[in-house]
This record gives sequence, structure tokens and C-alpha cells, in this order.
Amino acid sequence: MIFEDPELKLDFFNISRGCESVVCCRVNPKQKADVVRLIKNNLDKITLAIGDGANDVNMIQAAHIGIGLYGQEGMRAVQAADFAIPEFKALWRLLFVHGRWCYIRIAEMVLYFFYKNMVFTLPLFYFSFISAFSGQTLYDSWYISLYNTIFTLLPVVVKACFEQDVYYKKIVYETQEKKKVLKVVELTNVRRSYPLLYAGGVSKAFSLSEFFRSVYVGAFHSVLIFILTYFSLDRTIINMDGATNDFWYFSITVFTSIILVNTLSSLSLSK
Repeated sequence: MIFEDPELKLDFFNISRGCESVVCCRVNPKQKADVVRLIKNNLDKITLAIGDGANDVNMIQAAHIGIGLYGQEGMRAVQAADFAIPEFKALWRLLFVHGRWCYIRIAEMVLYFFYKNMVFTLPLFYFSFISAFSGQTLYDSWYISLYNTIFTLLPVVVKACFEQDVYYKKIVYETQEKKKVLKVVELTNVRRSYPLLYAGGVSKAFSLSEFFRSVYVGAFHSVLIFILTYFSLDRTIINMDGATNDFWYFSITVFTSIILVNTLSSLSLSK
């Protein structure tokens, strides 16, 4: 009756929004999904649904994030979910540990992409001023093609796979029968502070200020690399073979400097 009447539906939503928790008893799978969809479409919030049976599939698919439990009612919920956990007590770890890690990894990876492309592309713009806008490219075509796919791939992969700012376990050594045994224990005091760590990561890891910071740092590094290389190679240098520095000597020096700065900056851009 509530969901068939638009006015009652709006009243139900307003009442639910003012409650800390709402219990819906004896509802069918479609009604579960309708409740989740009502909150999802009317509030600017990320919704999560968790269930362990086939009757929870509609609800899991309606939410932004669906979590399935390995239970006694089959695998339908797990197959329809984005994440699967063995029991409810693993939910906090999924949200406050792995959720935070995934968010920070993606945020830093995106910011790093903006940074490294600013460092790479802006020297092309600077070079046009000293080449009389002739259209001559600063880099060889191979450099341009392989820059994102090979030369700067490793820092992105490492950051996206292994970035961990906090950890909830500690390795300790215990003495058992005059032998030292390695044991991994969970830090309960850290667990109580995870909601605060999660909120801080969501609000600060990827923000407008962080975006402009990465763009600004990339532009600044591109200026330094280009100017220092240009004035360092301004005068003719003769190497041991008797060859002098030419345009491509300048080009590969700029490109090599960009790769080195990118690799080192991938560590300093992390927070």
C-alpha cells in the first residue's frame, strides 16, 4: 500500500530518514529492493545491501554495493553480489580496511595519472616557443606510444596493488616450549578507530584541492625539467667520439629526466 501511493511513499521516506534504524518485517524480495531503491534515489548517499539467500538478490542488485554471505541457503546471494564474505563479523574489515585501501589506491592512481601526463605533455608546449612554432615534435613517436604503457607502468601497478596506509594486524613472537613461534594478532585498539580513518580517507584522498595539487606539481616539474635541460645543453658539447649534441640529444635527455622524476614523485604524491 505504501509504495503504490506516491504520498505515502514520500511520508515513509521522510520518517525513515529521521530514524537511526528501520526494521521491515515479513517483506518479499521485491519490497526489499523497493526500500533500498527509495533511499538510493532520494538521498545523496552510497547504499549497501547484504544478504545470504535467494530472497535477498533483488535487494543486493538494487544497492550501490551488494554483499553476499556464504550461508545455508545456497550461493545465489554470493553470485549476485559485488563482494562475498564468510560471516557478518568480516563486514567491518571489508568496509574499514579493504574499502579504505581500495579508495585510496584508486584516488592516488588517478591523481598520479594527471600528474605524469602534465609532466609529459607540457614540454611539447614549451618547445614550440623555441622551435618557431614549426610543428616539430619534441619526442620520438616511440616515446609517445610507450610512455603510459611501459615507461610509467610500474609505479601505477605498485600503487594500485600494494598501497596500505594502515594495517589491523601485528606480527609477534611468542615463546612456546622454549621455541619462538611466529603469530599474527589483531590490534583491537586500532579496530575501534577505523570508522574515523575511513571517513578521513573518503573526504581527503580525492578532492578538488588534491586534483589541483597534482596538476600544479606536474606543471612545476615540467618547467624545471625543460628549463634546466635547455640551458644545460645550450652550448655545444663534444663527446669522446667527437659527436656534438643535437636536437635528439636534447629530446632524450628531457624524456629520461621525465621518467626519473615520475618514478620518484610517485612515492611523494602518496599521503
